[in-house]
Amino acid sequence: MQQISISARIPEGLASQVDALVQALGRNRSWAVAESLKAWIASEQQFLESVQVGMADVEAGRTISNEVMRAEIRQRQKPQA
Repeated sequence: MQQISISARIPEGLASQVDALVQALGRNRSWAVAESLKAWIASEQQFLESVQVGMADVEAGRTISNEVMRAEIRQRQKPQA
């Protein structure tokens, strides 16, 4: 896989934390940045997919009112006898 270089300005304290972690793990900054980006991308993609599902539900009329939702939550919070 072809690799490229990227550059970013980060706070000195964050760089120190990265350095401490990569040293403890026997890795380097490039590895830490790549792993961080992979995790961020996966998280953001999941969020966007969830938003799209929600928007599709709204467009299809699959919604309930805030009052109905609050009542359902209160019902679920009641102790079961």
